[in-house]
Amino acid sequence: MKVGERAEITCTSNYGYGDEGRQYIVPPKAKLRFEVDLLGFWESAGSAKERIQAAEKKKEEGNELFKAGATEEALFAYRKAREYIKDLWNCEPEELETCRLMMVALHLNVGACHLKLKNYEFAIEVCKRALDRDSTSVKAYYRLGQAYQETGDFDQGIAFVNMGLQYDTNNAALKSMLKSLEAKKQKYNKDSKQIYTKMCR
Repeated sequence: MKVGERAEITCTSNYGYGDEGRQYIVPPKAKLRFEVDLLGFWESAGSAKERIQAAEKKKEEGNELFKAGATEEALFAYRKAREYIKDLWNCEPEELETCRLMMVALHLNVGACHLKLKNYEFAIEVCKRALDRDSTSVKAYYRLGQAYQETGDFDQGIAFVNMGLQYDTNNAALKSMLKSLEAKKQKYNKDSKQIYTKMCR
């Protein structure tokens, strides 16, 4: 199978739950049919160099899947890439720096997947982890702005976007996000005031 493919697997009861089956779920002597999606696979890697190469390969695989709209499969690939390098410390300084930068990129890619899947709390968590490794990541600040905008926490979104603008004062995407957050906050405050006024009449 290739990543993204689906297979149908059928097995007789002697490979499943046998003559007795499973009470309330599987009848006795039942033939079983499964649909299996291959989201990804684990490749062995030993040395620091091999692990970095494996992570890069999984990252590129995730990028292609994300572009193709296969968001869950891309998320799986990015997570696998992180597994290769998350505990890689016993290596050369340049390899360590490569790992740091790749981990930041992977956290951001995972965040992008969560945003697309509307898992906003997970997106916030992982983008903050990216900032732990690179406090200057404008992309992390932007995605935090996106996530907080979707959760309705406009103040937090504005705060993070403003932090990002400290590192890149002319960033058009951040400026646009700030404008959007401020507009939504203003509308929310206005609507809330109107509701409160009606309730108190």
